Amino acid sequence: MTSTAVPSSSVTLGRKSARRVLILGGIALIAGGMLFGDIFAVFILHQNGARTGETLLAATRAVAARDSAGVKEDFARIGGLLEDHGTKLDAHAHMIAAGYLALMLALLQSYVAFSSRTRKIFAQVFVAGGLLLPLGIFLIHYVGLAYSPFKVIGWASLLADSAGALLIAALLGEAWGLWRYYRGKRGDNAEPLLPQDHSWENRTLLAGGTVLILLGFLYGAWYAGNDLYEHEAREKTILGTMLNTSAGGGDATQSVSDYGTLQAEKAVDIAAHSHVIEFGLLAILLSFIQPFVFFASRLKRFWVKLMLAGSIILPVFVRLEMRLGLIAGGIADIGGLMVLIALIGMLTGVVRYPVALDALRRGAMSASQLLIFGGLILAAFGMLYGLHYALFVEHQTLDRMGGSLATAFVDAAERNLPAAQLAIDNYAKTKYDYVRQVDAHSHWIGLAMLMIIFGAVLDRTGFTERTRFIIAIALALGSFGFPGAVILQTVTHGSLFSSALAVVGSALVIGAMLAAAVGFARQRIQSDHVPRISETGQRR
Repeated sequence: MTSTAVPSSSVTLGRKSARRVLILGGIALIAGGMLFGDIFAVFILHQNGARTGETLLAATRAVAARDSAGVKEDFARIGGLLEDHGTKLDAHAHMIAAGYLALMLALLQSYVAFSSRTRKIFAQVFVAGGLLLPLGIFLIHYVGLAYSPFKVIGWASLLADSAGALLIAALLGEAWGLWRYYRGKRGDNAEPLLPQDHSWENRTLLAGGTVLILLGFLYGAWYAGNDLYEHEAREKTILGTMLNTSAGGGDATQSVSDYGTLQAEKAVDIAAHSHVIEFGLLAILLSFIQPFVFFASRLKRFWVKLMLAGSIILPVFVRLEMRLGLIAGGIADIGGLMVLIALIGMLTGVVRYPVALDALRRGAMSASQLLIFGGLILAAFGMLYGLHYALFVEHQTLDRMGGSLATAFVDAAERNLPAAQLAIDNYAKTKYDYVRQVDAHSHWIGLAMLMIIFGAVLDRTGFTERTRFIIAIALALGSFGFPGAVILQTVTHGSLFSSALAVVGSALVIGAMLAAAVGFARQRIQSDHVPRISETGQRR
């Protein structure tokens, strides 16, 4: 049985090449992040939410008893629980995102005009940063501010921020090498282009990934239009009712329950939206490395089917958790495990891959060039914004949010209801800004990855170069503009202009995705008649 088609002439995946470091490191980071996410979902997430709800209920009872000191103690515990939840969730997300970027950089190594040694150093720096960043985030809750010379930043935060700086430096280095290539310079021992692969695995992952991303964007647009603002208004109303009931000496158990239900609704909506897009990106990335998965075609097809099935099962049943409860949660976890097993299977195949041969081909494509280079710049910008936000904004914003909410409960305990309502209003305004700042950061990086991916595959669409360039312009404008409009909403609360700008940016991305999907459907697949490498390593 054959494994994959590999043209012959020069080394494709050398054992010490930058591409191999990035492929192995990227898949390992994604698999590790998913495994950590499954552990977090099963053993920490629900228990943490239950303890947070119990502590919030205790705070309402302290309000009813006019015990302002008890309120402060309860909110200190709530702050610790939320930090525990947030740092673990962020560690999971950042490890997976770093893995995605590593795989994307592996695709671009043919166009990075540096020596093989320099490319490998950049690759190692990036993978090291991708590992240290989530480690630092994970340790924030446990290390805290102990022995830190700063008021709000501990040593674990410094480790995470330093790792983020490593990622930014590596990305900018790759962008510089790409710019050198486009200016006509070449590095020694350049890595060849990835083999042109029209196998069933490649086509299925490429088409399936595109459909998943498109569905994720459509679901996100629906959520933003129908649920986002309603959830924010309902949260403010529930908190006000909770305080009024407690201040009147009543039992706020129902309000606390309503608040927990609302948080669960928001969590499943966001998780379903983000996971289906992430799995779509992963499927497209994995389509490129199929020539390096050194297994028989039958086994490779099994990994592809398992991966795509899990990519559908997990977000669908995450969304159904509010209706089906733990049954849906268990099925979603099985979906995640399916994707994880497929990833580990493909990683094993890449490890088994021998030093193979491939044809060296160079060339620049204007539409693809725009997306790839623009995506690298946007990813670096998104990370710089995230680094700036983590250092100078996030801790202060979280302190204001927690302080406003705690102040509202203390004022309610002291029966100063106008002041309590004012504090709730301040909490709602601060959270409004916080949600959009975090969303802009994550969307900039996520859309940057999408630009890089489609820059690598745009030439496979059945369109003319002019049409491809129009698609590239629409995707680039939407990718830059949509998160920018979200940030603008923090300056102009409730502004029709910023909301319309966000809609236009989102529509540009969705329109580009639809056009790309049509282009992939129109492509004509032609046989290359190239030599093949069998499972035993023999050319056939």
